[in-house]
Amino acid sequence: MNIRESDMIRKIRLLEWLKAELAVSVGEVMRAVAGGVRVPMADALSRVVVSCYVLGRHLGVGFKELDEAVTRRLDRPLDAMAQEAEDRYGDHRALRRYRRAKE
Repeated sequence: MNIRESDMIRKIRLLEWLKAELAVSVGEVMRAVAGGVRVPMADALSRVVVSCYVLGRHLGVGFKELDEAVTRRLDRPLDAMAQEAEDRYGDHRALRRYRRAKE
């Protein structure tokens, strides 16, 4: 096996590990929701967010690019079910306001 093949295998293993970390993180969120405990829930949700950023980086999506994609996602029209939830709870509006205030 040459160095290039070895590097490719390491990268594939890293990507598989990062995907598994994301899956485990989502599982932690589900466990936290089932337990109803706020602190572990925030920790579990933050692990999902960090996992997405790190996985994206290794897939060629920079942190800034991911931030911009999230902003674009928040500005897109919602499907009917999501729009009904948005009309009632305003989660997307609240997140847009929060992100803009941080800028």
